[in-house]
Amino acid sequence: MIEDKINEILKNKKCKHSFQIKNHKPVKKPEEQGLIVAAGNNIYALKGKEKYLVGLRPYYVTKLLYYNSNLYDASNNIISNTLTDVIITRRTSWIKSFVFNNGKMYDATNEQIFETQSNKLIARRYGLINLVSNQGRLYDCGSYKEIFDTLRDEIITIRGGYSHLVSHNSRLYDSSENLVFETPSNKIITKRISNITGLFSHNGRLYDSCYNKLFDTFDNKLITEKSSGINCLSNHNGKLYASSGSYIFDALGYSKENLIGFNGDVHDMCNVPFSLLNKLISKGLPITDYH
Repeated sequence: MIEDKINEILKNKKCKHSFQIKNHKPVKKPEEQGLIVAAGNNIYALKGKEKYLVGLRPYYVTKLLYYNSNLYDASNNIISNTLTDVIITRRTSWIKSFVFNNGKMYDATNEQIFETQSNKLIARRYGLINLVSNQGRLYDCGSYKEIFDTLRDEIITIRGGYSHLVSHNSRLYDSSENLVFETPSNKIITKRISNITGLFSHNGRLYDSCYNKLFDTFDNKLITEKSSGINCLSNHNGKLYASSGSYIFDALGYSKENLIGFNGDVHDMCNVPFSLLNKLISKGLPITDYH
């Protein structure tokens, strides 16, 4: 029956086209981005296989943040605009974390949390590790036992100690010692043999690191294992990049040929659009591999 109807359409001289597709819009691929890497005192830009030195700081660069069309870096107690090298603010101690939430940028030292550009003190802690934005709310955790809704200064839950936070599929997850929890429900997701050193969300999957090992959290699958610790992770053009020592690599498709080396241990990575990447490269110097 279906074939007969198709033949009738094809024989109809008034029909100029065999088939018509209405309201069809081609699927737009996500725009590719450039990767920024903080290694030692230096800031590098990667464009394909090309590497450029685009920033040099007096101290280790430990954090990068793309926010409101600009790239910012934290070096010791100083936050700077990476492109212009203009200092945005100074703190009295080492900056441990910074993040944007509801159109504002926040940073945290070991003991204080600030609204970055206004320098407004938001909260006091002791032993802070990271800030995380989830569903428009800001959270913090650290070596203290509590996990806070930062701006409300409310305790969300209490853990056994040293914690990490991550926003994953619009939900908040945390780790404490060797356990991963769904934060609001306190449901234990997984348990490791050793302490968990980080959590990361990538392409709808949650990952946790235990010093030199990286796991798929829900599947309890070992993804990769290195001889030295895994320092940080980053989404980059659909791939999951990890750093170990002075190298970065594709964590889900590791090979020695894909190792990218830098002059100094890699502390953080950040994606930026090509428009900003090209501006950074224009002021930078091309670098050959450190292999």
